[in-house]
Amino acid sequence: MSQANTQTKKNEKSSVRHTRAIQRERRIHQPACLPPEEFEKELTRLVYPAALAQQETYRQLRLRARILTLPVMVALILLMIWRQVGGICELTRLVQSEALLWIPVLQVTQQAISERLATLPAVLLQGIFYDVLPQLEARWPARHRPLPPEIAWAQ
Repeated sequence: MSQANTQTKKNEKSSVRHTRAIQRERRIHQPACLPPEEFEKELTRLVYPAALAQQETYRQLRLRARILTLPVMVALILLMIWRQVGGICELTRLVQSEALLWIPVLQVTQQAISERLATLPAVLLQGIFYDVLPQLEARWPARHRPLPPEIAWAQ
C-alpha cells in the first residue's frame, strides 16, 4: 500500500517550476508606464464628468458610495486597460502607491476592489460610454493623423 502511494507521488508534476516561471515573467514584463500628461488630461476631461453624471443611476441601484465610488471604479478599469495590469493584486498595489488619473492614493484591500468589480453593473459603464461617444465622434473629422491604408481604401 505504501509503495502505491509513493508511486503516485512520483508521477505528480511539481508546481514549483510553474510558480518560478510566473515570478520570472513578472520580473521581465514590467507594467506599462504612466500615460502621457496630455492623454491623462484628456481622459479626465472626457470620462470624469460622464462618470459623475451617472451618480444618480448609481444611487438608484442602491450601491454604496464609500471609498470605491463609481468615478474611482471607472478610473481603475481604464487603468487596467491602459497599463495592461495583469490582476487585482497588481492593481491594488498601484492604487496604494500612486495617484492615478483623478483618484488620489487610496488604502483599499484587494478583496474590496475584487468585490466591487464583480458587482459593478454594466449599465453604469454603458451610460458613461454613451455620454463620451458623441464627443469622440465630433472630434473625429478634426483628426490629423494619417489613416491606415485599409481605412483610407474603405472611405
